[in-house]
Amino acid sequence: MSPQQSVQVSGGRDSSSQPRDVHVLVTVLRADGLPSIKSLFSKNRRYYVVVTDGVRTKKTRAVQSRDRTVQWNEVLADFDGRSSSYLAFRILGRRKFRPDVLVGTLEVPFESLRSTSRDFDLSLSNDGAARPAQRATLSLAIAGSQALGDTSAATMAASESAQSPTMEAEGIGSDVAPVAQILLDTDEALHHVIPGSAPALAVADVAESAPGVAAGATNLYNTWENAIDQIKWFMGVVDQLSEIHPYAKMAWSVLSFIPKAFLDQNQRDNNIRALLITIHDVFDLANVAESLKTIHPSSRQIIRKRHATLYVTNSSGLDDRVEGYRAKLTNLRDDFLRHATVTTEMTALQIQGGVENVSVQVHKVYTRLEGISRQLEEVSGEVLSLGLDAKISEIPYRAGSRFRPDKGCLQGTRIGFLDHITDWVNNPEAPRTLILYGQAGTGKSSIAHDIAHRFDSMHRLSSSYMFRRTEKSKRDAHLLFTNLARDLADRYPQFKTSLGKAVADNTSIRRGAQDYGTLFECLLEKPLSKAHLIGPVFVVIDALDESGDATGDDGLHSFLASHISKLPSNFRFLISSRPESDIERAFTGAASVRFLRMDDSELSKKTGDDIRSFFRSSLPEFIFNNHGDELTKKAEGLFQWAAVTCGYIKQPPRGLTKADCILRLLRPSSGHRRMDPLDELYRTVLSAYFDDPDVRHRFRSVMGQLLAGFEAFNVHSLTSLRQYSRPEDRDDDESVFAIVSPLGSLLSNVSSPDSTLPIVPVHTSFRDFLMDKSRSGAFYVDINLAHHQLAYLTLRIMVHKLHLNLCDLETSYLLTKISPIFHHA
Repeated sequence: MSPQQSVQVSGGRDSSSQPRDVHVLVTVLRADGLPSIKSLFSKNRRYYVVVTDGVRTKKTRAVQSRDRTVQWNEVLADFDGRSSSYLAFRILGRRKFRPDVLVGTLEVPFESLRSTSRDFDLSLSNDGAARPAQRATLSLAIAGSQALGDTSAATMAASESAQSPTMEAEGIGSDVAPVAQILLDTDEALHHVIPGSAPALAVADVAESAPGVAAGATNLYNTWENAIDQIKWFMGVVDQLSEIHPYAKMAWSVLSFIPKAFLDQNQRDNNIRALLITIHDVFDLANVAESLKTIHPSSRQIIRKRHATLYVTNSSGLDDRVEGYRAKLTNLRDDFLRHATVTTEMTALQIQGGVENVSVQVHKVYTRLEGISRQLEEVSGEVLSLGLDAKISEIPYRAGSRFRPDKGCLQGTRIGFLDHITDWVNNPEAPRTLILYGQAGTGKSSIAHDIAHRFDSMHRLSSSYMFRRTEKSKRDAHLLFTNLARDLADRYPQFKTSLGKAVADNTSIRRGAQDYGTLFECLLEKPLSKAHLIGPVFVVIDALDESGDATGDDGLHSFLASHISKLPSNFRFLISSRPESDIERAFTGAASVRFLRMDDSELSKKTGDDIRSFFRSSLPEFIFNNHGDELTKKAEGLFQWAAVTCGYIKQPPRGLTKADCILRLLRPSSGHRRMDPLDELYRTVLSAYFDDPDVRHRFRSVMGQLLAGFEAFNVHSLTSLRQYSRPEDRDDDESVFAIVSPLGSLLSNVSSPDSTLPIVPVHTSFRDFLMDKSRSGAFYVDINLAHHQLAYLTLRIMVHKLHLNLCDLETSYLLTKISPIFHHA
């Protein structure tokens, strides 16, 4: 055998060989007719394809659809037919916050795989919102090869197309992507250089076939040269891709140094095979790189090999060089993979850190949303509260009806009564109503004001309403219920909500209703049925007898007696009143009522001590030490007597001393009939101040107008009014003040420097005394005459003051603001 030995290895299909596995390369081209599935913001959804052979699963990138079409042009390699009998395809739509939606599926049997490019009908899923008549297709380019024993149909097709000079010249190749085709060509080259794949040839046979061997060697040289050109083209493309690691570039550049000489020994074929396997692995690694999926080469030239015959010529040192190239490629690939692993781990850590950061940000956003939600709830509650406030504020409310702390009991007095009432309020089994009866001047109103003040200081008073005799002619007793409803709304938010809803759409209830039944039902009974008030609901009503509607059988007293028991059992009503017969008859026999009298044998034992304490605190020490016991005995348990007496002694009438006043007070009563202590006191005080007949006449006139007026007069208004009296009754500017100024213990606000404050009797017993001729004698006030005088004065004012355009308006044709002083007109 000559030094130049040749060994021919046939690359044709051997019919006796059996294929051991099937490798498939799939190029996912596009999908048409996909269902229209919009994203959250009405954008076209992104789709991707998942391919599996039962063991390996790969997927394409997610691409946004346009006109129900998605274009991928992406290669998915290295599927093995031994794992399953078919390839399974799934198209899914990408979602951000929910699992991705399945659009369609496709199964292609391995037996039918050939190098082809065609459209496959998809089986659409109901999850993809597909219509029954809708048709969708998936375009694929499939390249299959029977490695290690057979040449694939895809390679045969590629080699046949490569025989056409026209196609080669025009750069027209198959639809398979260049990188995938290079992998197939590498597999085919491996088939031709596998040791033992063809029978060994004798030297003679080789010699005889020398001419054919030379020709085959030339063709093989051209084939490998074309393969190297393709590799160089690929290396040039890779150089422009920043995503490929620099080690991979070095691997591609090594290919350009492959020698054009071939070994003539079978051992060197093994080295070539190992090198090709390494090249195949490197190409396969590059093929799956994400950045190569969008490569569109300018040339579609395909490596053309059909039945290649390889002639390996012995060349000195070639074996070592091939082995060196193989080792270098292997090392470069390993370095690349190790670096890729480290990079992947670093990227994973970065992604994990980013996810954690996103989680923290999401938690912050969630916390802020919770805060905003709470703020919205608070704002909503405030808006609702403001709306309810606006409706409830339309309910009438009588000002000045609240208790007055200065009218309470002297510190340390009335302890027995106050403790008794406190125990009743705190007893859950006690009746709802406690009626405190007492004659004029016994101090029942002081107890009512004091107990209200005590509970209010503990935030336990729900409402208080103090009637005044001076205002009973207004007929506004119904305001007791409106005041009570609004006071409860201010104190109990739950009741406020219930009351607001009850009156929100009923203007007549809010503004017009005055009958007790309607107000009680709509403002109290119904709202309370939907609100649960905790603890005693304590209400104080003072001077029911002065309400102006406490006589007969159908007045306010009768209504309260029959309706208070309809309220919840935790309500407590303290009602003080003089023992008028109509009031006593109404409450006697009523449900859940208890009675307490100011002359109670047990509780009134210390009344004398309480009055004595009052004198000690009100009189100078020397007067109390000399006359305190006598004055206490003279008071007979009447605090009003003690109060008027102290005022009389501290401000004696003109010409009298304090001692004179005390002697007059302690003087025994004249006449056979014993007078009421208060009546006797009032006569004594008035006689001392107004002993002149003319002065008494003026006293009766001034006091009559003060008692008869619907609105309480002050010094200034009454003085102005009396300027229009008859000449014989006309006063100067100081006449009214001269009458009322000495009566500081009987009339309110007379000692105040403010002349605009109203003047009213401090105690109703003084009013009753003046209006009863049998009791007041020379100081009797004829109330009917007083009304005639007021009517005359009013008409006189109208005659002198009324005139056209009283408000001095510029025109009567336009809406004009009127001065507030005329608002009552």
